[in-house]
Amino acid sequence: MPKRIKKSPVGPERRRQWLKRLEEDGETQLQIAKTDGFDVRTVRKQIELARQEREIREARSMVLRRALEEHYADLVSFAQQLEHALVESLPALLADRSNRMWFALREHLPRSSVWKDTERWEHLQREVRRLSEECSRRLLGELESSPDVKLASNPNKVGLNVPGLRYAIEDRLISLAKEGTVPVGEFFVSTRQDGLVTLAYHKGWHCATVPPEKVPEVEELIRELMKRVGEQPEYAGMERTQAELPKVRGKLLDELATIRLRRVVPGRCRYCPI
Repeated sequence: MPKRIKKSPVGPERRRQWLKRLEEDGETQLQIAKTDGFDVRTVRKQIELARQEREIREARSMVLRRALEEHYADLVSFAQQLEHALVESLPALLADRSNRMWFALREHLPRSSVWKDTERWEHLQREVRRLSEECSRRLLGELESSPDVKLASNPNKVGLNVPGLRYAIEDRLISLAKEGTVPVGEFFVSTRQDGLVTLAYHKGWHCATVPPEKVPEVEELIRELMKRVGEQPEYAGMERTQAELPKVRGKLLDELATIRLRRVVPGRCRYCPI
């Protein structure tokens, strides 16, 4: 009796070829079995296995594709959030590093000018706050040293309201630096039930609570205070800062718009599906 020769196991490449010959070349399973010297049952089993393997590959590919699309969508959405922060002047949102998408986008685009410009934007915003606070601190300190001026930290108490004046001074310094010349704002006067008068200045900053007879005197004092804002040493620095901010903002918006419109972000990050 002739010795039977054991055939080698059917590998993935052979069964994929059999599936191709069946589906694309038009061979039958019996023809494949005769041509390659295999039992037709083996061919049938291996072709079915090849189909299952193909379905698994396609399913994995679909899952991966969906995951990549969602990952890119997250990156683009974060770029849109940064754009919104710039357009709406929300420096706190732009500076928030707790969002993991910040690290993801930076890993995808490590050489992008976004990061350098963002740091410059944040520095300029800090400079705005520093100059504003120094200016208001100086002017309010001068008021405090005047024996004829009564200051109050609570808007319900009689006197010049320190928090309201501080906001008004800082706002005026920024406006002057941006626009060069800004008229001294008007006052909004209202009388309380106890007969005292509240003075709200310009954008509604609550600057004083005084008796009615003191209103003209206090209005004049606040107007003179606001006129002096542009004479302070912080004005020149604020003017330079306000001139640079739009340039940095414009560069950032252009780069973020490019990221958003491309929709596919190059590079990789720790959160990439592959």
